[in-house]
Amino acid sequence: MTSVSNQNVSHWTYDVFLSFRGADTRKIFISNLYAALNGKGIYVIKDDKELEKGESISPRLLKAIEASRIAIIVFSKNYDSSTWNESKFISDIVNPISSQIRVKSKILKKLVGIDSRLEELRFLMDKGPSADVRMIGICGMGGLGKTTLARVIYDLISHEFEGSSFLANVREKSEREGGVISFQRQLVSQLLKLTDNRIWNEDDGIKILGSRLQHKKVLLVIDDVVDSKQLEYLAGKHGWYGSGSRIIITSRDEGLLKTNGVDEVHKPNGLNYNEALQLFNMKAFKTNQPLEERVQLSERFVNYAGGIPLAIEVLGSFLNVRSVDQWRSTLERLQRDPPNKIMSILQISFDRLQDSEKKIFLDIACFFKGKNRDYVTKILEGCGFFPVIGIEVLIERSLLIVDDDNTLGMHDLLQELGQLIVTRQSPEEPGKRSRLWKEKEVRQVLIENTGGEVMEGIIVNAYFPENEVYLSASAKAFSQMTNLRLLKISNVQLPEGLEYLSNRLQLLDWHRYPLKSLPSNLQLHKTIEFKMCYSRIEELWKGIKPLNMLKVVKLSHSQALIKTPNFTEVSNLEELDLEGCTRLREIHPCLLLHSKLIILNLKDCTSLTTLPGKISMKSLKTLVLSGCSKLIKKFLEFDGNMNDLKFPEIWGSMKDLTELFLDGTSITEVPSSIELLTGLQLLNLNNCNDLVRLPSGINGLKSLQTLNLSGCSKLENVPETLGQIESLEELDISGTAIRRPASSIFLMKNLKTLIFFWVLWTTVVYIMAFAISLQLDAKEFRPTGFEVDFSVRQLEIARKQRSGIFNVLRKLMLQSKDQLSQHM
Repeated sequence: MTSVSNQNVSHWTYDVFLSFRGADTRKIFISNLYAALNGKGIYVIKDDKELEKGESISPRLLKAIEASRIAIIVFSKNYDSSTWNESKFISDIVNPISSQIRVKSKILKKLVGIDSRLEELRFLMDKGPSADVRMIGICGMGGLGKTTLARVIYDLISHEFEGSSFLANVREKSEREGGVISFQRQLVSQLLKLTDNRIWNEDDGIKILGSRLQHKKVLLVIDDVVDSKQLEYLAGKHGWYGSGSRIIITSRDEGLLKTNGVDEVHKPNGLNYNEALQLFNMKAFKTNQPLEERVQLSERFVNYAGGIPLAIEVLGSFLNVRSVDQWRSTLERLQRDPPNKIMSILQISFDRLQDSEKKIFLDIACFFKGKNRDYVTKILEGCGFFPVIGIEVLIERSLLIVDDDNTLGMHDLLQELGQLIVTRQSPEEPGKRSRLWKEKEVRQVLIENTGGEVMEGIIVNAYFPENEVYLSASAKAFSQMTNLRLLKISNVQLPEGLEYLSNRLQLLDWHRYPLKSLPSNLQLHKTIEFKMCYSRIEELWKGIKPLNMLKVVKLSHSQALIKTPNFTEVSNLEELDLEGCTRLREIHPCLLLHSKLIILNLKDCTSLTTLPGKISMKSLKTLVLSGCSKLIKKFLEFDGNMNDLKFPEIWGSMKDLTELFLDGTSITEVPSSIELLTGLQLLNLNNCNDLVRLPSGINGLKSLQTLNLSGCSKLENVPETLGQIESLEELDISGTAIRRPASSIFLMKNLKTLIFFWVLWTTVVYIMAFAISLQLDAKEFRPTGFEVDFSVRQLEIARKQRSGIFNVLRKLMLQSKDQLSQHM
């Protein structure tokens, strides 16, 4: 297998060249290996042609070999008769290759001029003894490609280190409450592989990172740093890190980098003329060759953009599909506004957007950068902005990007442009702007009652502790904001009450809302998402309200809430979260007849004693009743045919229900008609202390993958039919009164995890079985608390005997019992 070079990376056409000899490998091993590589996103070319002895390699094949980063050559004789563990062997091949191929060659091909810049940066990183710890700064103006360069080098070389982490958007995220601490926790998780860390303030992070990284070779990238404190808390000193570590820091401030101890500062140049022209042509014409009548205009645009990649991308994308006259008009406008060339280019692209596209751009720049695309689309649809096509237009114009996680991204300069456009609406009086996102300005507007009808959105992302009052506002604080459509605030107190909230609100998120009720004139008919977690609200509304746009209601931990409202005409509600509403006693009957509800969370509603008598929720996928300890003991009743379930009396189908959480409830038995929930994948009955039996018809749960019975202390057995659930993968019967599990359990071909412990006198013996599989190799039984002599070879023999696995478990128990007697 060849090694990966960091040079000329953009010239590789393929990630892996796969060649094999021997017909016995073709059908099984090679096809599985090829599928596994492709499954990891690795671009593979396979040599399917068999060469006869002495036959020369074709030019086509030679070219494919030279264009591949890694070659895998497979030779095997009589492979099919071998005893190799094929799955593990393939994993041993695929995983190291996947770790090396971090950047796809076809992506790098789009990064014009990247090769020379990578070479310059790598030279600075490799100067001096290889064991040195080196801190390298990347400095330059916005839009030059600092972050792109840092990301590419990170993806290319991170496999060379014991740990790696990329801290993105440090400037922006550090401004939020707890932002630096979240970065420190990310470092502890990614570099030290610790998940349960105790970083509650910046000093905690410094102590842990400064003491635990000293013997680890790590790669760390800190992107977009603006002050020394960020470097103090996140980069620390050279002495923090083990030999050979590399720390890369991007910033616009060269002085900041030099005064904080970086070893070298790399200042990448802009694109040269040929590179800039290539990038412009790719965006303006979707090819490397411009149209003949636009060659001279293209050259003038490229000269104007000055080699700045962001400016060239945005300008080229803007000019795509526009006429020659429009090209000339755009150039004339740019030449009249020369002071800030890059902002002028970005402003032109913004100005040519449709009104709805402008609003989407400004909302994302001020509020929704880094948010999920589907979530933003859902909110903005209610505003009438047509976000599906609008977001696509912004992507086409290079004003917006969407990453692999479907998250909306935007270059810092574009975000600055959007926020600058809003600030220019009223530089001195924030209440006369359309959007507010800075805490200080929101505080000023709410205290002084200066918010006007132009205000469209107020979103402050920071949440404050319960005992910290963000501000006290008057009852008229929102009275003039008649066009407000987005509101997200926290801990705003209203000692005089609240007279008015806008009826145009699509998003209403008020953490710790302080009043018992909403303003009487609030309509909510345009609201899509309603959140008032940890509020003091007692009742949302009285009577029936036609709220057809409302999709999400979250009132979790609102401990004064007594009952739910009538949801009869809230026809599109998809999620209702009432977790921790400890005084909730009454569920309106219409709720459990809702046809669109997907998630219903009633966890820890400890005052809830009963559910409505009829349920018909054909869209419901997740039902959480965990911790509802006062629910009547036998509240599950199913009857009728496959599409007529009763729960307690179900009308209609509930075949979409995939997760049912009943843990911590007082039920005594699960009725036989549970078999009608054919789509159920998870059934959690953990700590149902009164549960005494499961029905024999449980084998009707054809889709069940996880069954948790742990802590059901009165449950003495499970039915033999449980072993007929072929889909079951995880079974937890620990903490039950079961002494001898049904033997059919150990014949289940897909069972991967069995957790079981047996109470003997006063000591608990844990006997765990992981990956009990009849398809591949069983891994091990792991008894805890006693040494038990039982080899993996004996497990293998028992596995082949199928029913022998139960005897294995029994022998483990007896050996543990004998040892226990010796200890007594």
